[in-house]
Amino acid sequence: MLQDKQKLILINERQWYFLQNKYDLTPRERQISELICRGFQNGSIAKHMRISPGTVKTHTRNIYRKVRVKSKIILLLKFIDDIKNQFPLINF
Repeated sequence: MLQDKQKLILINERQWYFLQNKYDLTPRERQISELICRGFQNGSIAKHMRISPGTVKTHTRNIYRKVRVKSKIILLLKFIDDIKNQFPLINF
């Protein structure tokens, strides 16, 4: 299952750069956002990044505050909507 999530790429590098700048995400917040959008749970993110689950939770809370969302699914949907508006030729 983890291997399948590692292969999933919904948002490309250029689009991540756009999102990182739009929401003023730190490099670590961007990494965590990418893993969230690929379906990783906090425990898996912590193991993958070799940080504590509490640190993941803190970064996630900061991401939510910057993007103005309250859940992982809404974060993903907001990112997709932002990308569709910025890159209108992309179909999801």
